[in-house]
Amino acid sequence: SRLDKRGDRRERKLDAKGDRAEKRLDRRADRIEDKAETAADRAREAGKEKKARRIERRAEKKAEHLERKGNRIDRKLDRAGDRQNRRLDRKGDRANDRLRRRVAHEEEHCQGCGSHGPWQLDHIIPLSQGGETVRENVQRLCRRCHATKTALSTARGGPAKSSQAADSR
Repeated sequence: SRLDKRGDRRERKLDAKGDRAEKRLDRRADRIEDKAETAADRAREAGKEKKARRIERRAEKKAEHLERKGNRIDRKLDRAGDRQNRRLDRKGDRANDRLRRRVAHEEEHCQGCGSHGPWQLDHIIPLSQGGETVRENVQRLCRRCHATKTALSTARGGPAKSSQAADSR
């Protein structure tokens, strides 16, 4: 559906952003390591072993800092992805609410038995079998007819249409 495509596109964008940040941090870590190695070699050539060790320790600390920074970026991107998924879920919920109101307005009684009691939105072709949440694939059923249809569908392994719903289509 359109929301799934939008979510996939945003997830790819977040992944690309994370990859770019990771490459940037890797390049920075390599530069720091190269500089530290060169400086330590110069210090050793000058006979300053203590200074060389200090330079290497400082480079290790910087590398650890960059690794922590990379972990923070990963967590930040994960949180952004979670927020995006929640936002898309809410949009999907609103769409389902609009569809539910539309079905309630168009169908005043259960499509299975004709009762006017509490009802549920039923997918004619179940979502598990590739059905979509669109007006053409949903119908109003009372709780008892919906439970019966669901049980039949599960037992048969396929969609179970009620007889009146099949006649009305």
